[in-house]
Amino acid sequence: MNFARTALLLTGVVALTGCSSTWQYVRLPDPSTELRDASRSRIYVIRAAESESRAHVDVADDKRIVGSTAPGGYLCWERPPGRTVISSRSSRITLSAEPGKTYYLLQTVTRGRLFADSTLKLITPEEGAALLKDRPRPLRCRLNGSLYEESTWMPGALVFTGY
Repeated sequence: MNFARTALLLTGVVALTGCSSTWQYVRLPDPSTELRDASRSRIYVIRAAESESRAHVDVADDKRIVGSTAPGGYLCWERPPGRTVISSRSSRITLSAEPGKTYYLLQTVTRGRLFADSTLKLITPEEGAALLKDRPRPLRCRLNGSLYEESTWMPGALVFTGY
């Protein structure tokens, strides 16, 4: 009887740890609606489902950590217009975010020697909308680490302040 309970417990643990979710650290706007404030820009980072690595990969907007993607997940946030650098591991894309505009980035994650690596690519709104269909919403969470402080211009975003 103990063996059956142990086997059942281990099966449950393996099943739960095998599931991977995208974590978003900033407020998640409703993706089914247009921008709430036309003076802001919306950005999506969509993780390619066929990525080689199952590792979570952080995404930052001008050094502000927005979230951590998992295979098949996405991040979505709104920001003030202007020049910004979206980064994920060694990949960086510079955007001139315009008010009222939505941007879609495709993130592909590959296995590296020690860590997973990431590539970001700007895609069309049509491609982005097609990729977002049937994707699970990111889970919202907050980090409370001493190396981060909350951003003033993007409520909920975290700024890396040290090593």
